Amino acid sequence: MTEPAGRWRRLRQPSLTRRVLLALTLAVSLSFVVLLAIDWLDLQTGDAGARALPGVTRAMALSLPAGATPADAQAAIAVVRAADRQLHLLRQESGLGLGEVRLRLERATAAAPAAAPLYESPDTPPASAAPDASAILAWAGTRYWVASHRTADWQLTLYEPAPPETTLLRWLGADLLLPYLIALPIVMLPLWWAVVRGLRPLHGFVEQMRARSPDDPRPLALDLRYAELQPLGSAFEALLARVRASLQRERQLVQDAAHELRTPLAVIGAQAHALAHAADAAERARAQAALDRAVERSAHLVHQLLTLAALDDASPAAAAALVDLVALVQQHLAGVAPLAQARDIELALDSPDRLMAAVEPAVLHSILDNLVGNALRYVPDGAQVLVSLAAPAGDAAWVLGVADDGPGIAPQEQARLFERFQRGRDARASGSGLGLAIVRQAVQRLGGQIRVGPGLGGRGVSFEVRVGEGVRRQPPARARPGPAPFTPQSPP
Repeated sequence: MTEPAGRWRRLRQPSLTRRVLLALTLAVSLSFVVLLAIDWLDLQTGDAGARALPGVTRAMALSLPAGATPADAQAAIAVVRAADRQLHLLRQESGLGLGEVRLRLERATAAAPAAAPLYESPDTPPASAAPDASAILAWAGTRYWVASHRTADWQLTLYEPAPPETTLLRWLGADLLLPYLIALPIVMLPLWWAVVRGLRPLHGFVEQMRARSPDDPRPLALDLRYAELQPLGSAFEALLARVRASLQRERQLVQDAAHELRTPLAVIGAQAHALAHAADAAERARAQAALDRAVERSAHLVHQLLTLAALDDASPAAAAALVDLVALVQQHLAGVAPLAQARDIELALDSPDRLMAAVEPAVLHSILDNLVGNALRYVPDGAQVLVSLAAPAGDAAWVLGVADDGPGIAPQEQARLFERFQRGRDARASGSGLGLAIVRQAVQRLGGQIRVGPGLGGRGVSFEVRVGEGVRRQPPARARPGPAPFTPQSPP
């Protein structure tokens, strides 16, 4: 790209500085036009044009000699004639092409109304057409501003031809143009300086961001002292804080995953070696069973890590759809009912007939997989597991509960219950410690909350998931005396 083309392209780009200066220029120009229009209308009504005439007429009338003798009249006529001649010369020397001023001198105590004036300029409008006070007079195709003053001896009337409209506009524009040209740079320069200086912290912020490496989420330490720029800085600092937290979670997840996978991989290697060097069939069977368990544990851990990574995605739940929560829960319980029956565990569901809500089915299955799976894994044979689903009238749209009467969780361990790779000290079943972390992420994705409480009959533990939006209740559920045991033969 050539230099002129690049400069032209930069000039065509939107600029906040140019926009502010252009807006101010338009505002000042509009003020200029409005003032010109006001003066123009004022002159059109005649008020402004005739405003100065009464003072001039009065000064000329007061300069006339007093007295009623013929000599006094001749002296007054001489004064008015000299003033008329002087005004004529001034008009010619101005070169503006203005019409001639007309003067009329009359006695103030004329015996008859039709008495001839003592002095009158050529082509002066007749006295009968002259108004009593200052006003506008149209005579013989010419507009006059007229002013008259009466003293004890004389009455002087002055006729000032109104300039043409084009001349008026030129005069008014010239009078306003010079103050406009002076005021515009005086106003524009401080504004330009203020805008450029005000945007300087923003330019520094841009340069600081350009100098950053893509993997540097450290705080910016911005000095955005202007109130309009502070929200921008706060938003970027908050974004970087979320990025740092996300990177920290990823590093912690990788470290914990590597630590957790070390044991099953070591077991797999050891059992594979034992299987390869087994002396008899019984030893090979034991090594094969141990190898299968290690592979199953590794596969389960990898599945949970993938599930947790998918739930960590904070993108909107695009797969959310209006579904029947009761049908989803029944379908899930039907899959785990054989495991509960094999251990004589009473698995029950307490829910209405239908409960419609907008959720991601995969997210809800992740919650059920871990809550119900943990309950079945940790409770002893012959225990009870109750799954409940309801839409209360309070602030929650729907509530999912899973309670059991198993060994429960110690209160001092509940504070870190939902952290990754955390397991209770008394946990007897195998696991990776990721199940409840997955549940927490899934509940947050649904926009809900999860609570831990006592289980059935004061024993065990219960988990309550409360989601506050997206539900639409169907016809009321039929009354039940209590939760019904769930079996694979129940309708899904």
